[in-house]
Amino acid sequence: MTDRPELDLRGFAELTELLDDAHPQDPRPFIGVHGSAGTIAAVMALLAPPFVEHRGAVLRGFRTDLAVVDDWFDRLGDVAAVEKVVNHVHVWDLLPSRGFDAREAELLVEPMAWFWHAALDRAFPGRRFVVDAVRDGDYGPELTFFTAGPAVRPVSPAAAPGG
Repeated sequence: MTDRPELDLRGFAELTELLDDAHPQDPRPFIGVHGSAGTIAAVMALLAPPFVEHRGAVLRGFRTDLAVVDDWFDRLGDVAAVEKVVNHVHVWDLLPSRGFDAREAELLVEPMAWFWHAALDRAFPGRRFVVDAVRDGDYGPELTFFTAGPAVRPVSPAAAPGG
């Protein structure tokens, strides 16, 4: 895994008023005023999401409709291709619909990818993943992950757990 990308808190307008000039990377003053335990827990779950395995694919465990995943297997037939589509996220969709700065959203995508990669490595130590982060996608910054290396054959629906 590569080194963790730098995230300069001074690049976020809403943080700047509460950052300490002597310690500009300390988020605690901002969290102390605007944060909550629930907010921190939600961010932690986003950065280290639960994962599910289905038919040999590793998927983010949020609202994963396995019938839709099976449709993608029927169309694409390859585990990595299905993972790439199903795990795809637009960073803009994670932010409030009003009041976010597109440039600030771009600053989030690479650190998010780093955390996803760390979570995948920890959850699946024998498997290699590509976590793809794009700052300027068709609909803003986006990221996804998929299995690296030789093509992984999907498990047939009948052989999959619950199938």
